[in-house]
Amino acid sequence: MLSNRFVQQRDASIQLILQVGLELFAGNGFQATTVRMIAEKAGISLGLLYNYFKSKEEVLQAIFLKLTKEIQQEWKESIVLDSKPSLSVFTRLFLKNLKSFKSFWLLFYHISLSGTTALLVSYEVNGLRKLMQEILEDCLLEAEIPFPNMEAILLMAALDGLAQQYLLQEKFPINDIMQLLLMKYASNPK
Repeated sequence: MLSNRFVQQRDASIQLILQVGLELFAGNGFQATTVRMIAEKAGISLGLLYNYFKSKEEVLQAIFLKLTKEIQQEWKESIVLDSKPSLSVFTRLFLKNLKSFKSFWLLFYHISLSGTTALLVSYEVNGLRKLMQEILEDCLLEAEIPFPNMEAILLMAALDGLAQQYLLQEKFPINDIMQLLLMKYASNPK
């Protein structure tokens, strides 16, 4: 039986590897980051990293699995707490997530556009997108916006673009743009 201390050390090592992997993948790109770079930045031996992960692809998959679960849980809890889903709550949560998990979203969009690498995490990416789409459709239904399914697709595309601009431009006025977006929907005739 594994000692409690060993389990804690193992879990701490895994979390460190995932955090450093996220930083390097988001900063350097997946292709440019090596397992050796992750181990060196984490201050662990290459052998220890390989005890937990067979490849950088497994590190990437573990990062996406962990963070998409956390983000999905936050979305579900926030929407459950709000008795009626609203566009205001949705956009606030979208913005909060974007800012709180900035490195993840940088990696998310980079990987989403990268072709074959995206296949490694497609299940997690698709699950997160599906959840956000469903919540957004519910918000649009509640607001009595015509064609909520199509409108949700349009709005998700707009939010994707806004998120990418925020992540790429240091001084992008994301708060003002989101407020403008909400104003447009608030003034939409039913």
